[in-house]
Parts: sequence; structure tokens; C-alpha cells
Amino acid sequence: MEKLEINHFKAFGNRIAFILSAQRKNLLLYGENGAGKTSVYEALKLLFFRDRLLKGKITIGGTPEQRQNEEEAFYKEYQHKGDTVDIELKLNGISYKDINRTAYQSFMISNIDVESLFPSNTKDNLNLVNILKKAYIDCDDIDSFVSGNVGKIISEVNISLSQDFIENINIGQENTDFDIFVEDVNAKLRASEGLHTIFNEAKLNLVRLLLILESILLLKVTDTTKYKVLVLDDVVTSLDASNRLYITKYLLAKFSDFQKVVLTHNIGFNNLFVNQIKSQNKENEWNFENLYQTNCGANLYDYNELKTSMDIKREFEGGLLQPNTVGNEIRKRFEAVVLELSKILQIEASQEAKDLTTRLVNGKPIYIRAKSKKLLVGEDLVSSISNILNSTDNNPDKIQKAKKEIDMYQTNPNMQKIIPMIKEMKTYQKVMIHQLSHGKTCTMPGFIQKEVEGSMLLLAKLEAEVETLKKSIGMM
Repeated sequence: MEKLEINHFKAFGNRIAFILSAQRKNLLLYGENGAGKTSVYEALKLLFFRDRLLKGKITIGGTPEQRQNEEEAFYKEYQHKGDTVDIELKLNGISYKDINRTAYQSFMISNIDVESLFPSNTKDNLNLVNILKKAYIDCDDIDSFVSGNVGKIISEVNISLSQDFIENINIGQENTDFDIFVEDVNAKLRASEGLHTIFNEAKLNLVRLLLILESILLLKVTDTTKYKVLVLDDVVTSLDASNRLYITKYLLAKFSDFQKVVLTHNIGFNNLFVNQIKSQNKENEWNFENLYQTNCGANLYDYNELKTSMDIKREFEGGLLQPNTVGNEIRKRFEAVVLELSKILQIEASQEAKDLTTRLVNGKPIYIRAKSKKLLVGEDLVSSISNILNSTDNNPDKIQKAKKEIDMYQTNPNMQKIIPMIKEMKTYQKVMIHQLSHGKTCTMPGFIQKEVEGSMLLLAKLEAEVETLKKSIGMM
């Protein structure tokens, strides 16, 4: 895959394009909940597994007219909400209906797919055939594949559990139906049914995920003319936090010859994945993209590829940006810097990046501390205070020590500089940037060049301070 274009498709009312290359073939895409990340996953699924998806929607034995109506209804389910135009989906410039799928060997796993792989019956078991049939993997005959490879799959999963994930459980084949038993020798536990009543759910999710991944490695063809693609959507959310580093290392080591597309809304995992890629000097193999929602819909950007404040200033002074376009460029860069800051601070879920500016402007505290090239956040503060208050010594100053600890988290020197900059940028945004970016310069008493220059200078300072914060926690 070198270029993926999506338009009028689910979350995307406007065209969005991912540009990859032979060298930078892999994609790590971070997106907040609702930003359109799952729409990207669904687009890739339609590209690679259209026939399988259609098969579940078309009536067997129906009339040609009925089949045509059902197919049209199927495609309409992918339309952007409120759109009446057909979806546009292209891979390397070729429409999704015309691409040669035999040129690709595709494998797709989402968190939703993984968590729904337990059969909805009273057995609560792991059946290898059922798991692989429900997953989206390129295999024509799952039954034959499992029959001929079940021993190898189980062996490789056990090796990974022990060596890659440092887990104390192992698995085996329970019967000729390919049910899998899970065993914890130390705890003297072994079962192939009722698994959730005996074993930790996150451990079972890890086993299920490894069964799929090790099967994919065995299915991988040696034919170099086929492009091997692995797409993962939020698979880490079903795992223990302690296994997120291990799954990152596992994927980078074992799937090095695959084109990988990793989608996540988890900021901590995104940062962890980026750090692992950089620690292995593989940045030149990856594209780091971000999705975020604005009033205009979903937007895509690579922070390192966006115009910086200095780029905007140079183009403006050179006459390449007019009054009605420079405001839009400043706004986009400011939004990107704030989103980058939210990723550094690991702000997600109930406190998404789009709310960070409001939070800071309204004076709500952000609890962070940079210590030994590591970022400590609110959870670490709670743990530290708990240790202070629960300590066995008779120190009467426990409350003062706890207050001092809180103060250290509230007075991060970088954030002390960043917060007033964001407040001032919001002022510029209200009185000048918003009007310029929407072409409303006629409502102003002339073009206020001085304020534009001031906003670009302030934006440059904000960029520099965010980069300094990155360095203080070892992100650069």
C-alpha cells in the first residue's frame, strides 16, 4: 500500500489520504474516540475482505434485481452520515471495486473482533477453529490449516507466553475439536471451559490474540510478489498494561517483513510504540499520523510534517499566504501543538485533547512531574501520597509532605510557561485568528499585521516549550 484515499465514508465527509512509501511503509495512527480511526479500519476491511462482507448481506438464490438492491444497501451503510453521494475508496489510485486482492495477503485484528471471539454459549471456551474463522485473516480453508498446524501454533504461543510476555500460563489441545485448555501450573489450575471464572480476562485476551498472531505467521506466504499487510485496531485495550511494552516488542520483532498499520486511541500505548520504534532506530520505516475532530470534520496530520510557525512566518512575509489564509495556517498549527501536548500528558478518555485548552484556560490543574527522563502523572501522585500517609513512621509532618508532593506535580516548570502561552493564543484566536481563517477580514479595521506577527512569535515559543517538555521526559 502506497496511497489510501477515503471520501464520503463513515466519519469522513471530506477526502482524506494516507501517503506511504516503499521505505516508510508502516503507519502508526493515533486518534481520539470518535475521530475516525475505526472508519479507517472499516475502509481497509472493505478493501481486503469485500467479498466476505458482501456474502453475509446477499440472499442466496435471490433474483438479480434483489441481489443488486441488497448490494446497493450494503454500500450505503458505509456512507458518511447525511451524504447521498457514493463512497470513494481507493488504494494506490484504484477503486475498491477494482483492486486486485490476490496481490495482497491481508490480516486484520480489532479489539472488538478479539473480545467477541469467545462463542456466545455456556462453554466459555477457546476453540482455535472458531477463533480463526471469526477473525479477518487471509486463509481459504481454516479447518485444514488448523488440522495440519495446531501443534505448531500451540508450541509457538507457549514460547511467546514464556519468553516474550513472561507469563506463568501455558496452553494445549484439549480434544479433536481443537478446544484449547489453559493451565497455570504454579496455581494448579487447568481448564478448557468456564475460563472466565478461573483465569484473568486480560490473560485470556492475550492467549486469544497470540493464537491469531502465531497463526498469521504460519500462514505468511513466501511468495515475494504478494504484499503482506497486518492491520491492528486498538488490540492493546484488552491487555494488561504490563503487557503493552511486550506486545510492542513482539510485533516489531516478529512482523518486520509485514506492512503494519497500527491504530490506537490509547495515548500511553501510542507514546510507548513511538519510543520503541525510535529505540530500535526504525523511525525511517514508519509514518506517525494523528486524527482529530473539528467542526469541519475529521482531520489528518503528521506533526513533524505540518508547517511550523517559522514556515508560516516565512511564507507570509514572502507573500505566499494572504490575510484570509494565514489565520487558517496559524489555527491548524496551534491545534496540532495542543494535541501533541495532550499526547505527552497522556490525556485521554473523559479528558480528551479537544478539552485540554478549555481546562488550562479555566485554571484547572494538570498534575505531572518529570523525573529521571520519565513522566509521572496523577496516578503516580495518588500512589505517592498514599505511601506517605500509610507509612509506619511517626513523622507528624505527613500532611505537609503530601502537600509538598502535590505542589511538585502542580508546578512543572515547562507547564508553568506553557499554560499562559495557551491562554494568550486563545485570545489571539478569538479576536483575530478565527476571523482571518474564516475570511472575515472585512469586519476588522484593516489587516492587523502586528497581531499576526505576535501570534506567530508566541506560537514559536509554545512549540519550543513543548519540545523542551518532550526532552525532559525522554520522548526525543
